[in-house]
Amino acid sequence: MKPLYVVFTLVLFMNTSAYADDAMHNMPGMNDHAMINATTKAQDVQIHRGQGIVNTVDIAAGKLNLTHDPIASLGWKGMTMDFSVKDSETLKNVKPGFKVEFELEKSGRSYLITHMMPLAPSVKK
Repeated sequence: MKPLYVVFTLVLFMNTSAYADDAMHNMPGMNDHAMINATTKAQDVQIHRGQGIVNTVDIAAGKLNLTHDPIASLGWKGMTMDFSVKDSETLKNVKPGFKVEFELEKSGRSYLITHMMPLAPSVKK
């Protein structure tokens, strides 16, 4: 008779454990999929770093034109381009001719400068 009690107890325990686990996943705020998606989106943001010489600055438009060195993480050769900046306050620290280091993030179909640090005015030959 004891083996029957043991089997019955094990079946009851397993059934209760499955119910408790299912109940925890159905609790408001405990959506595993939402947490996974938020983590994945945060990991999808890739930062690219580069250096270049500032050609023009348009603080009102939040843009600048610069000639940058190759950016290996994007497979870009060195070229002259216009970029928008995340915060136009960043542009107050640079002037045409300044050498800068910058960070880019994908923003829609283009890239946005998220951080920029002036290194020194460029020396023209």
